[in-house]
Amino acid sequence: MLAAELIRRGNSLVEQGLHPSWVLSAFKSAGKEAVKYIQTHLTQTVEAAGPDLLLNVAKTSLSSKLIGGEADFFANLVCSAVPKVMMIDPKTGQVNLFVRHRSQKFICRQSIQ
Repeated sequence: MLAAELIRRGNSLVEQGLHPSWVLSAFKSAGKEAVKYIQTHLTQTVEAAGPDLLLNVAKTSLSSKLIGGEADFFANLVCSAVPKVMMIDPKTGQVNLFVRHRSQKFICRQSIQ
């Protein structure tokens, strides 16, 4: 829905005479500012979240997958496995999860605050 609204508003700006590259540049700047705001005002540490909140996040994420019927089991599995594979960056305090997907042969680095 957000993407559709951005496209609609961007198209309106182009119709008003703004060059598409200016619209795109403004969207990118707004996205960067939104990420900064979220990181400074809307995040909390894993330790502050507590195990109950993390379990609920895992259940919510897994409920939309094919294993939704077994979300409780897999949410507990995920919550017990993540601390075993996560590394905390001593400089930033961010949690880094390194995951290797065997069929695609790539490594995905995901940072969580």
